[in-house]
Amino acid sequence: MKTKLFILVFLVFITIVKSQDGGIRAKVIDYDGNPVPIANVTLKTDKIIDGQTTNFDGWFHFKGLMPGFYNIEISFIGYGTKKITQIIVTQGKTTFLESIKLNQESIIIETATIYAEKLVDPGNIQGVKLSPEKIKTLPNNKDIGAIIEATSSEIKITNDRKQIIVRGSRPNSSSFYIDGVKMSEISNGISGNTIKSMVVYSGGIPANIGDLTGGCVIIETKSYFDFYYQWKSEQE
Repeated sequence: MKTKLFILVFLVFITIVKSQDGGIRAKVIDYDGNPVPIANVTLKTDKIIDGQTTNFDGWFHFKGLMPGFYNIEISFIGYGTKKITQIIVTQGKTTFLESIKLNQESIIIETATIYAEKLVDPGNIQGVKLSPEKIKTLPNNKDIGAIIEATSSEIKITNDRKQIIVRGSRPNSSSFYIDGVKMSEISNGISGNTIKSMVVYSGGIPANIGDLTGGCVIIETKSYFDFYYQWKSEQE
């Protein structure tokens, strides 16, 4: 009986963990905009961890990835190799990239920010998502409140820099989460360079957050491995 219970608990645990994993999905096209089927796509961190080929519509999809930074390398006969670095995978989300175009140059290295400006996430059409690269460009990126205010003119921070006001709502009608933990107030102890992912909702709050009349800010911070993989990708 104890053995069966242990197996059941283990399977539930694995299911929960896998549901929190992320993914990377994109379409590979040629210089005329046509899909490239059976192109080789290699997923890397500091080593090769997975590989697949595009389907007949040119799509590839890596699933079950732990949050962090990844690089991909795409090659096909008659085309040059394209490398895309610093692709951010967040917990429980699939990173959708705009179509990746192959050409005849030998090797082209691009960062994911080229595609992230047009990032499409069907599961998150209401939220404004900020990547670490975007946060770096903000003038006051060490102040969490200033970063949040930069996402929308409808969002203000109280004078004590502790609460969020969305479209004139009361401060306590909004929520602030860090790594899945609900915080009573904005934490300015977090610097912009420690943020792996930030999503700001000023309307259309996700069902799993609850019923709010204001807005919601969800922040996921970088782990040691995120900093390590980022450093490794910059050395390549």
